Amino acid sequence: MSRVLSVAVLVVLIAAGWLLVQMNGGQGAAFAAMLDHFQEIRTATYRLTIYSDDEVEVASQIALLEPAWMRMEMEVGPTSFVQLYDFRAEKGLLLMPAVKQANALELSAGPGEPQHKHLIEEFRKLTDESAEYVGREQVGEQSALKFLVDRQGEFCTIWIDPENNLPLKILFSESRNTTQSGSRMTMTDFAWNAPVDESLFSLEPPEGYSLRSFEVDLQGGGQEEFVGLIRFIVKLNDDEFPARFNTMTLVSIIQEQVLEAARDKQQRPAVMKKLADALNRPDLLEAEGFERLKIGMQLQQSFARGAMFLEQIAADQVWRYRGEGVRFGDSDKIVAWWHAKPDGQADEPAVAKVLYGDLRVGELQVKELPVDE
Repeated sequence: MSRVLSVAVLVVLIAAGWLLVQMNGGQGAAFAAMLDHFQEIRTATYRLTIYSDDEVEVASQIALLEPAWMRMEMEVGPTSFVQLYDFRAEKGLLLMPAVKQANALELSAGPGEPQHKHLIEEFRKLTDESAEYVGREQVGEQSALKFLVDRQGEFCTIWIDPENNLPLKILFSESRNTTQSGSRMTMTDFAWNAPVDESLFSLEPPEGYSLRSFEVDLQGGGQEEFVGLIRFIVKLNDDEFPARFNTMTLVSIIQEQVLEAARDKQQRPAVMKKLADALNRPDLLEAEGFERLKIGMQLQQSFARGAMFLEQIAADQVWRYRGEGVRFGDSDKIVAWWHAKPDGQADEPAVAKVLYGDLRVGELQVKELPVDE
């Protein structure tokens, strides 16, 4: 795997997982019936594809087996690899067939932290609220019920088969318009409760593979990692804060600034330098082989913790982002803030955490915060 792709793909994977965690539920009898059906699902296979406009950037085939196993076969250009997870045991295996390399993963969420979840478990957590039924639409030769979930400018569209009340297709996009080009991620070709070969989920390395081990520490989400995640996006985006800050923003910028640019081999050294700067890891430029993979794993952990921090404050606190038009280093510009939600019994929280354009985190009286436009 090239030095550019080995890091970028890990970040795209974080984005895919983050999208699933943030998705909410929906209205309507069909949506409610779908949620009920997921209590009976024991296996699933589907195809996950990440597009930039109409170009396929990442393609993967995913298989799930209850209670907690997942297999992902992924292709990025000419490169392929396989990821296997047992979320209950908090173990995984990353296989790189081209070089016959196996990497054993110890996934630590820490005491009291929720276990990692796959798609079946994520659907079981949803509630019957906040989706909009937008009518019927063809998915291939099937007529499907179409639902839209809008989470602060991040859109998830689900097409449900009215015959079995299960998804035919899921789309994550930056727009309500599902035909609009741009960065998007689709889940298609679902097979529910079909027989699955359990040996495909084995965490034993195949014969002839060399083996290395990594610890993937996802204990808690931290403000420092969250700021690092924002820095990465802003630096990749030529020092401009994006208009919105959500998962598809992350996917879109990585696709445009890294994956698309890296198609031109002559541009790869410049892309690699920009990526190293955005990650604040100059050692990435000289890293090779095992050292490069170690850096990728460290970055995966850091971005996962940053995403967990954002998920936590978005769910439990008042969170606002207003970075459009702000450039990196604008120390007097506020790009985001968050504070405790009023509980209805006490006074409004007095102090908020504030993120400035130079990525400094300070505090400000809630009454002094900019007024939402």
